Amino acid sequence: MKGLVTRIILLAAVFTPFSALARSGIYIDLQPGWSDLSDMPSSRQIGAASLSKDHFPSFRGSIGYLHDFNRLFGFGFEIGRGIYSTYRYKTPNQITTKARFTTYEFMSLWELHLQHHYDLFAKVGGGRNYFNVNTTTFDNPGPATKIRPIVAIGTNYNFTRHFALTVSYLHAFGQSISNFDSKPWRVPSMNALLAGCRISF
Repeated sequence: MKGLVTRIILLAAVFTPFSALARSGIYIDLQPGWSDLSDMPSSRQIGAASLSKDHFPSFRGSIGYLHDFNRLFGFGFEIGRGIYSTYRYKTPNQITTKARFTTYEFMSLWELHLQHHYDLFAKVGGGRNYFNVNTTTFDNPGPATKIRPIVAIGTNYNFTRHFALTVSYLHAFGQSISNFDSKPWRVPSMNALLAGCRISF
């Protein structure tokens, strides 16, 4: 029995995380990266001669609060602003239609602290997504705005209690768009790969 207890203690020591560098408090995330819009119309569908896509640089910034319940788990909230992909459709007579995707986001944060330096996190929430089509080719009703679910997963590498590198994948749910004739315009889905830093206070 004594040997069994000893083995349990040793296993707990191996698999229990060290004191994590992350801690409760306010933080700021700054993440440039790459993004793309899903289910957007092709140049042929809207009668354009060419289509160019600006995937990079995209950018997301956020401010939030994380509360650590213990050495392993943390929970928090954040608000964010994202500036993502721009699509440019050019007609044969060189008229450009520019479509840009931006967001205001409110997310819950679930964080798992691993061995000392590493965190895994998931974010679940929603965003007010803006799809602005700047065009003279189609009637322009103004930016389309929709409140849609947004999710993200990622990891942090903590150098100190106040500074970490962070990498994440983010998905904003939306709709398929086949043309810009329908009014009001729909808001597409968006995928982003982001890498940056977290500053904690």
